[in-house]
Amino acid sequence: KAEGEGYQLPLSFDRWLELNFRRPFKNVLGSLDYDHIVGLYESLLGPDAVSVIPYEWMAQDLPRFCNHFADALGVSAGPFLALAEGHWENAALTPTAFDQLAEQASRGGNALTGEPSAPRSGEAPVPAQMSERWATAISERFAPGNARLAARRNLPLRDFGYALP
Repeated sequence: KAEGEGYQLPLSFDRWLELNFRRPFKNVLGSLDYDHIVGLYESLLGPDAVSVIPYEWMAQDLPRFCNHFADALGVSAGPFLALAEGHWENAALTPTAFDQLAEQASRGGNALTGEPSAPRSGEAPVPAQMSERWATAISERFAPGNARLAARRNLPLRDFGYALP
């Protein structure tokens, strides 16, 4: 373990969250403030030019997701749904070739050249575990913005498990 700037590396997940919570808009936590991010785009482009399409729609109802996505772009949903379901007409990338690329990527390395990745250290990664303290802090931090976004865009965020007051 290395020492650096008053903290010991590797950082625990709780310590990492503590450091990131100090400046949430300078790190990954800022990307969780969807209301703020959508608001920035709305102020720049106008509310009618911004679409909010939750990932959960894709996971729960792929045709609905593709319809929303296609509507936002003003195109037909058919090709989006076909691609999302694994159907495409690009003869250069057949399902077999795609599977081979995915297999190479899963082994590590460059999927296009077949070159192996650089050797990794012998240490196994430590699984991240969030304490109840930080789960509560994150919920409390983002719940008001989630509620504003849900109301402004008529989104069922509570149904998707987002924290709301």
